[in-house]
Amino acid sequence: MSSNFRNHLCLLILGLFLSGQALTQDGQIADGLSSLRDYLQQAFAAKGSAQRPALAHIGIQAEQTNNGFLVTAVLEDYPAFNAEIYRGDVIESAAGAPFHPIHSFASRAGDSVQLLVRRGDARLEVSVKPVLENLYDSYRTATLNSIQEFSAGNKVIGYLRPWALSKNTADLVSFANLMQRLDHCDALIFDLRDSYGYVDQLHRDSLMANDNHIPYFEKSVVVLFNENTADGPMELIKQVMGLQRIDTLSGAPHLGVAPEMEVAYPKTQTSRYDPQYDAALNRLLGII
Repeated sequence: MSSNFRNHLCLLILGLFLSGQALTQDGQIADGLSSLRDYLQQAFAAKGSAQRPALAHIGIQAEQTNNGFLVTAVLEDYPAFNAEIYRGDVIESAAGAPFHPIHSFASRAGDSVQLLVRRGDARLEVSVKPVLENLYDSYRTATLNSIQEFSAGNKVIGYLRPWALSKNTADLVSFANLMQRLDHCDALIFDLRDSYGYVDQLHRDSLMANDNHIPYFEKSVVVLFNENTADGPMELIKQVMGLQRIDTLSGAPHLGVAPEMEVAYPKTQTSRYDPQYDAALNRLLGII
């Protein structure tokens, strides 16, 4: 893992209860985990679920600002998503106290927690119920929740956001199944923004012709990435971006990769409107 990603990961907060050390489901301190970065690395490197302590969280990534935490990503169908907390919102307080993404959900999994959220010039009160889950499972579930299809006339465009890439055999089978579910689509938006994890040959083979006899998506694809995309997913992008039918889109170059389409999406833009997704969609509509 590069020092670039290590430094940035320290700024990413996933709405977790993580007070210096992670807690297991029975409330005991998990040995060796002293930071969010340690926990994320451990969750994906662990050999099994028993080595992945669960955390109370609402499924967000966020960065600290002068008066709260700016939400930079929201996991599909997690508490923040269902409470309509948007990317670009600033969470100022939780249960009347200053919001802290490490401490605010301590011992509150399953309980309603009132958040004060600033959206532009407005302030909203939002109720969330944190879930108790390890990050590996959360990213995997969000990936499953992300799959969508959109009709455009007699054409269908698929969408998949792999929040995490894993070399685990079961996860590779699941990924291949997701790609097969979208195989009938006429084009695909493959969203690797904020994606974490480790790339496997199967991920590449699912997007381009290969010698391993793995079915691949052979129609037009737009791959999205951003400054939070980790090294592993970026390696996948480097491997497939030379294909004529695959376009890349981002707000700026990242880890030595210059996107073929550059579309700004400021972190402070607060709505579910996504200019990068719209640009990808328009690009594919112009092709199919």
